[in-house]
Amino acid sequence: MRLITGLTIGASAVAVFVAGVVFAQATKTLYMNGKAVSSGLLVKDGVVYVPVTDIAKSLGMSVIPKADGFEIVPQDGAKKTSATKAVKGLSGAVGETLGNGQVTIQVLQVVRGDRYVSTITGETFAAEPDSDLVAVICRIRNTLKKPRQYDLGYFKGGNTALIGADGKSFAPKRWDRKEPIPRLPAGAGADFAVIFAVPKGAELGEFVYAVRPNDFDRSMRQDDFHVSLALKKDTESTTKQR
Repeated sequence: MRLITGLTIGASAVAVFVAGVVFAQATKTLYMNGKAVSSGLLVKDGVVYVPVTDIAKSLGMSVIPKADGFEIVPQDGAKKTSATKAVKGLSGAVGETLGNGQVTIQVLQVVRGDRYVSTITGETFAAEPDSDLVAVICRIRNTLKKPRQYDLGYFKGGNTALIGADGKSFAPKRWDRKEPIPRLPAGAGADFAVIFAVPKGAELGEFVYAVRPNDFDRSMRQDDFHVSLALKKDTESTTKQR
């Protein structure tokens, strides 16, 4: 995107600054392509700082918080967060809602033991011999303003894995979901579980979930979400209810 002087700026900066731009001196207004986009300017040491929210708005985008800062995303992908629980970035802990501007992922519960009884499908899953079963129960939600399809382990799980404290990676053994490729309307979500077999007593580090859009839209992000795990052996069931 170019300012009226022809200076190119990046749309991903947290604080956008420009120098040598023509302003209306009375009101200190920033113009982009002939249109006023901001009057909340700060001049310091000869550098003009522009609020990133104004720049994002002028590009038809929004600013969302992340674990390590902020991100500019399309307006239809912006998160509506509450004052008490904001959407985090791509890394977090069990129970936290993580998002990339298009979808949110939340690990609701982790079950470890000899079996897992699903409240999603009603199916019972048993551990393999000499192994613990680990079921990571998740919720995926489409935060765009249009329907989207997601592959929940039907084709390939991508980088989805359970990572041990020693760095060893465990691939999914089974997936527990009502639909393998659900079509989620705007704002809708679906619960699912990814099931692993790990050596008995193995200490686990994190769960990695790779978002896999399935509607051939190249604008869709395929991010890896990382969730730190603190596991306990039990045979207690399944997902938290809405």
